[in-house]
Amino acid sequence: MTALKFVLLERGPWRPGGVAAALASRGHVVARIAPARPAWLPAKSGDGPVGRWREERLFSLEPRSWLPVLRTWPFDGGASWKGSERFTVPRAGVLLREAGFANADAVVVRDFGLPHLIRHLQPKCLVVVLEEDPAENAALPRIVRRRAHETIADADVVLALSRGARSAAQRASAAKVVGSEDAGDAALADAIIRAVRA
Repeated sequence: MTALKFVLLERGPWRPGGVAAALASRGHVVARIAPARPAWLPAKSGDGPVGRWREERLFSLEPRSWLPVLRTWPFDGGASWKGSERFTVPRAGVLLREAGFANADAVVVRDFGLPHLIRHLQPKCLVVVLEEDPAENAALPRIVRRRAHETIADADVVLALSRGARSAAQRASAAKVVGSEDAGDAALADAIIRAVRA
């Protein structure tokens, strides 16, 4: 089978293993993008360049932002989020295009703080992995909850990992909702591959 190109928008710092590594171990090429970290904080041990190939098939991008990463009212409105990309270094869309991911087979969204990156790419398939209902997560800024609903509605496939996730996908009128009970990294990677190839 032909190798697929995935762009994985995922929360949390880089860690060995995970869904990105599981996809790469199955012969696919993956760009994993984490949310921007504050640029004024010192780098953690093990941090390398902001965008780099960690393995032959695994590109990791961990941008830095000069704006507060987790914003609360009144700074969580649409205008401040639209301008946030200008204060993120390097610009993720540019790095992804340079690394060869402009025409990825799929963008897989696991973090709703990053969906603005989708407009820089022309994926053949948009997959959203939902672990919970974002609308019920009061810790998320308002704009992220709203973007989550829009991203779910735009998705070609939603992998719902809970009842709340399934109801969120149905409320957003997602095109195709697939339930998955096993949320382990390997099982999730297999479910994503099946969803993209379907």
